[in-house]
Amino acid sequence: MDHLISKFKELKDSNQKFSSKSYWDQMTEANAVSEGIDFSDKCSRAVCIIGVPYPPLMDVRICLKRLYLNEIKAEDKM
Repeated sequence: MDHLISKFKELKDSNQKFSSKSYWDQMTEANAVSEGIDFSDKCSRAVCIIGVPYPPLMDVRICLKRLYLNEIKAEDKM
């Protein structure tokens, strides 16, 4: 893992795409997208969310919550 990190830093320093004047670095320096993440080493990171595990529609908890919310809504209309 250390080898990969050192290789990344080496490529970052030698490649113009990773210059500190890039759009992404300007956004993180302005705290527009960093939201509390420290980018002091000028190495950007990314997190990709590829799916959210929703329960099945006919799950018991979902059905009970739907019934409860429908009852609350019906009481408000009266």
